[in-house]
Amino acid sequence: MRQWLPQTRIASSLLAAILFAPLLAVAAPVGEVIFAAGDARIDGLGSKLVKGAAIEVGQTVVTGAGGHVHVRFVDDAFVAVRPNSQLTVDDYAFDATNAANNRVRFTLVSGVSRLITGKAGQGNARAFRLNTPLAAIGIRGTDFVVQAEGNATRVTVQRGAVVMSPFGAGCEALASGPCTGAAARQLTAALADTVMEMRGVRAPVLAPIGTLRNAAPIVPAMPDEPAAPRRSPTDAVGYGRLPNTGVTYSPAAIANASLTVNFNRSTYATALDWSYAEQTHRLTSRGDITDTGRFSANRGQSTMSLSGALSGANADQAAYIFTRKFDDGTSAVGALRWSR
Repeated sequence: MRQWLPQTRIASSLLAAILFAPLLAVAAPVGEVIFAAGDARIDGLGSKLVKGAAIEVGQTVVTGAGGHVHVRFVDDAFVAVRPNSQLTVDDYAFDATNAANNRVRFTLVSGVSRLITGKAGQGNARAFRLNTPLAAIGIRGTDFVVQAEGNATRVTVQRGAVVMSPFGAGCEALASGPCTGAAARQLTAALADTVMEMRGVRAPVLAPIGTLRNAAPIVPAMPDEPAAPRRSPTDAVGYGRLPNTGVTYSPAAIANASLTVNFNRSTYATALDWSYAEQTHRLTSRGDITDTGRFSANRGQSTMSLSGALSGANADQAAYIFTRKFDDGTSAVGALRWSR
């Protein structure tokens, strides 16, 4: 019997390896640390996180004061865990050939994290979720920052859109994608310098980021993070014509253009610098957005005439034509197109 015992153990080991091979595959790394500084570690593991460290499903990245961790995931998603934060990778699966198999779920236990979705979230937004202790956050192709602090969750958006909702009937923590209940609210990148905040179980509300006592933790991009997308038009063309010259319109310069949209109030505000023939004018327009998405200017708050509208499945595109005739007879015209 003694001579057969080692062989029995070998057979048992081989059988165990075969049976547990699928479990080993599930534990394969889903991300890699591309930057780490200060107090940064995996919860339950004593070693400090360093560049090149693997991140697996089920692990929680923990940072202390001054700690920063950046992770690049298998689908090219980017996640930054900022100081004094805890972020858990609950689930992560990416199938390059079948987007229906994609799954992404995080929990921001506390602190601040910035997320730029990768191919998994872009291919199947219904399978992406970030939870905080209070809220469920779904995405529509997004670069966003979330803060979980005490009895509040806050989010800002640099690209795309997010939907935030308190947990409750129809919005479970283990579900995927954005919740669609009556308390769900959307924030898009078109709302520059706006924060969506949820306290307790009340529906989220929008407010200027400047109203926060300390907005520094949720700035769009911290040092060493990818730059936040510029809030500038995709296309802009301008023309001008001087009076009494017999000359038709010729090219003018457009600069410092901005467009903000408040979806809660159905209002817009836009501004641009128009330069032509050694003169520069700041042109502005404010007004309402009609039920069909068209801009309706408030003449008392506008220094140019404007015709345009929002478009796209998530109202993530806009375009308008502007005109203005100045007191000296100079005429300005132009067109701008925006995309998020």
